[in-house]
Amino acid sequence: MRLDVGCGSRKDGDVGLDVEPGPNADIVCDITKAPWTGANGEPVPGGWDSIVMHQVLEHLPLRGAGVRQRDDPIFVVAREVYRLLKPGGVWEFDVPHFRGWGGCGNPLHVRFYNERSFGWLLGDDRFLEPDLHNCIPRFELSEPVRLTRSWEGGWLNVWHFRRYAPSFLRALYRLKLGIPDVIYVKLRKPYRVLGEEETGG
Repeated sequence: MRLDVGCGSRKDGDVGLDVEPGPNADIVCDITKAPWTGANGEPVPGGWDSIVMHQVLEHLPLRGAGVRQRDDPIFVVAREVYRLLKPGGVWEFDVPHFRGWGGCGNPLHVRFYNERSFGWLLGDDRFLEPDLHNCIPRFELSEPVRLTRSWEGGWLNVWHFRRYAPSFLRALYRLKLGIPDVIYVKLRKPYRVLGEEETGG
C-alpha cells in the first residue's frame, strides 16, 4: 500500500493524506504534529510499503520560539514516516532546489534545499546538535539522489531541442549544465528496525 502525503488535487497512491479536506484526501491530518491522526482522532495506520511526498517539505513551517529542536516539523515528519513504514518500506519525496525557478520564487516556500540537505537522514550528523543524534531516524538510500535541471532565459528553447536535437540535450544533462530545478530522494527503512530509544519515539 502507498500513502500520498500532501496529495492535494492529485493522488499518487492508494490512500491520500492532506492537511485540507478534498476529494483525494482520504485522511485529513496535520503532519507537523505527532502522532499523525485523522480528523476523527483515529491514528494513521502503519505498515505502509511506500510513503510519497511531492513538493511538501518546502512548505513545512519553521520551528517557533520555545519549541525544542527535536520537535522541529522536519524531524517530526521524518520520525512519523519512519514509524509508519514497514521494515524495507520506501519514502519517496521531491523538493525544489533552492536555485531553481520555484525554489525561492514561490512565496509559500519557507524551507530551502540542495542535493545535500538530507544527509542527516542517512547518518550524517555534522550539522546536528549532539542532543539530536538519538532522536533522528536512520534510513538507507534506496536510489541515488536525482537532480533535474532547467535553463535560464530564452536563449535555449528546451522544447525545440527535444524535438530537433535530442542528442545535444542529452549532452547538456551529462555535462550538468543549467540551473538545478528539482531534487528527487528515495529512502528505505532498514529491515533491522531501530529501537524506540534510537528514533526518539
